[in-house]
Amino acid sequence: MECYRKSHIILGFVAALTWLALGVSMAYAQDPLVREVMRKGVAKESENGFCARTGWRVEASDADSDRFYDDAAPGSSKTFQDTFSDRVSYCAYLLVDTISVAKSERRCVGVQMWSCDVGSACKYGKLRGCKGEDGVYHWGD
Repeated sequence: MECYRKSHIILGFVAALTWLALGVSMAYAQDPLVREVMRKGVAKESENGFCARTGWRVEASDADSDRFYDDAAPGSSKTFQDTFSDRVSYCAYLLVDTISVAKSERRCVGVQMWSCDVGSACKYGKLRGCKGEDGVYHWGD
């Protein structure tokens, strides 16, 4: 019985390390909507009304989104719907990989993002954004 318990503990530990190695926040990894957007993003599937079903918080301005990046640390994550920063609204799961300081002494955030454009395709990508002199994060810097 003791050996059985130890093997389950070891298997649980290995599974947790595997999830972390894949860059997935454990709390969000248990959310079926996060798992779905991740799967859809990697597979580049159609959005097919997915964003409307999420109920994720709507970000409607730079101020809404930038507060998260100012306080984020590696491993921080969020789900959201963006209705302002692109010509097409989208929903996403975002996971922070790195925090750094650019030569300009501005805070930079490296992220992985699984997203779906409303009425279009889903995607996965790695992005880097740095806070500009205007106080807004600029992506692709």
